[in-house]
Amino acid sequence: PPRGRDGVQGAVAALEVLAPFVEAARTFDHDHMDALFLARPAPPAHRSTAHAYMRLGLPEEARHSYELAVHESPHDSELLNEFGVMLFKSGAVADAIARYRQAVAAKEKAGERSTKLAALLMNLAVALEHSDERQEAVEAMNNAIKVDVEVYGKKHAHVAKDYRSLGKLLTRNGSYEDAVEAIETAISIEKSLSRKQSLELAQCYGDLASVRVAQKQYEHAAELFGRALETEAQLLGAGSEAVAARHASVGECLLRMGRRVDAVERFELCCGAVLRLFGAQHPRYAASRFNLGVACLKAERLEESAAHLHACRDIYEGFGGGEEAERCLRDVRLVLAIVEEALKQLGMGREAYERWKAMLAEERRRREGDLSSKTMWQLQTEGPAPAEDVPPTAAPVTAAVLPKVFSSGQIGRAQMDVLDSDFFDL
Repeated sequence: PPRGRDGVQGAVAALEVLAPFVEAARTFDHDHMDALFLARPAPPAHRSTAHAYMRLGLPEEARHSYELAVHESPHDSELLNEFGVMLFKSGAVADAIARYRQAVAAKEKAGERSTKLAALLMNLAVALEHSDERQEAVEAMNNAIKVDVEVYGKKHAHVAKDYRSLGKLLTRNGSYEDAVEAIETAISIEKSLSRKQSLELAQCYGDLASVRVAQKQYEHAAELFGRALETEAQLLGAGSEAVAARHASVGECLLRMGRRVDAVERFELCCGAVLRLFGAQHPRYAASRFNLGVACLKAERLEESAAHLHACRDIYEGFGGGEEAERCLRDVRLVLAIVEEALKQLGMGREAYERWKAMLAEERRRREGDLSSKTMWQLQTEGPAPAEDVPPTAAPVTAAVLPKVFSSGQIGRAQMDVLDSDFFDL
């Protein structure tokens, strides 16, 4: 590398130009480069050097340069915010919080009440939540909202976005009523701006629906997801990824409400859209087939469930190994084994299976004086049936031996989301 102050500036410029060639850059003599940087050039050079190192994916070197820059300019709030972002992305959350606090203090000491201060407080809130300091995170976000209200006024799209962020944070904290209040405030602001068909309003309805799911108010949640879906279909198209995800979310609610046939239809719509968007060999399509297979299992459509799960398994097997693919395959094989075992243990053809279900439902109605028809799966969910209800061929697979499985409906999420004890006990 060239020597001297001008040489350092030239080296920085070279690093920025050569940023895509990360492996080549790693062959530089970093000990010599560090010696050059310790010559204490002007703060902008340290900052530029940090930027170059971040582009090269060298966080430790970037941190060293940021520390030198902050030493020269300890009250530069924007520099401190940059440093905090870099630390947070590198996993040093506690250090990021310290830098964000330092930046906020510098802004407040200067008497600045600006959108930049609000953004700093939002960054601080995110870091605090990751550090499990949830109440402090809520306080920081509320302070950010106060600043933005001072700057923009109460009826502004940016303030609506702030309230939506607060609602999501409160939802994750389990403060559902406070979350509803925050999101409804965001909805009210969006409507006052004559944005009744905006994507932002649709996202607010989706966020509010998520709160209602957490509160187990599934009918209300399905209605809200439906509102979001309708707007997104108009603005993005019926075959968009967002609409596909909403269909799955509505399907999840319908499953919880016991409307299994309607739920399957929603998951089929989701699956079809994902197929058109990504193709038949994409992991997102595999995940949507898995979700549809689970929904069919819940709807007692065992052969269809097995077909979807087999298709999902074949897609993952086609990836040729890898830790992620193997983990997904384990999930799929687990549920597929349940479906196949259920069919095997029943030891019946489809017609015999349907006759047995009808006989079982009729016998239960006779005993309980209940004229409503209950399916085998509903009876199993409600508790163990008397011994004489068991078909003569074999004991059915009961809810007790089934894993807790849910269909995520979040297109593009990792397959791990389909196994979660908080959703859809089979």
